Amino acid sequence: MNSYLKEIEELLNTLRSERHQHSQHIQTIQAMIYTEEYGELKKYVNGIAGNYRNTSELLRLGDLGLTAVLNIKMETAKRNNINFYVKSNGNKIRSLKMSSWELSTVIGNVLDNAIEAVMEKTGERNINLELQEDEENYIFKISNNGVTIKESDMYKIYDAGFSTKHKDARGFGLYVVKKIIDKYCGKISLSIYDGLTTFTIYLPKKGGEIGASELFSKVVTNNNFRTGI
Repeated sequence: MNSYLKEIEELLNTLRSERHQHSQHIQTIQAMIYTEEYGELKKYVNGIAGNYRNTSELLRLGDLGLTAVLNIKMETAKRNNINFYVKSNGNKIRSLKMSSWELSTVIGNVLDNAIEAVMEKTGERNINLELQEDEENYIFKISNNGVTIKESDMYKIYDAGFSTKHKDARGFGLYVVKKIIDKYCGKISLSIYDGLTTFTIYLPKKGGEIGASELFSKVVTNNNFRTGI
């Protein structure tokens, strides 16, 4: 909850800051027009055009917590030379069983893992997030081309305290994710194929529900394709 509130606060501060900058730019431009300093005006406008980000560029997917998480993670990716691609096809979260802070916890933790995985990679770093929906579920697919999870670890990634990083105070991110998803009869699966690690998350809409039989854990191995639920 503290992490969720911090992310919301950071998003709101970003919006306030950009609104303040926008007002200052308008006042400066207005003053230059009144004093007919058109040469300086041209330089000023060209300068802010390359650096100023309008709030319309913020990614919005219908939920405030999710909006905060995605935009913060995208900024983190940008600072670390990570390509972060989002595809929603116009889909937005409108009616979900879980709370906003639980949704942000689920997606935020999986994205944190993706960022950590690609940070260990040399060369091009890519993270992809796709939001789909069907009649009963919102479906998130989060992929990265970073260091892949070992096959022997796929059975353990949702266990409390287990971490592929072998560091203290780690290994609870995916455990928490799984607990929240199970609470709402959702589903999370992992696939590794051709160097791409993908978590697919099914979150039931209000009124929708996934059958309990789909929650039993299983792992299928087939050549270089592996999937675990």
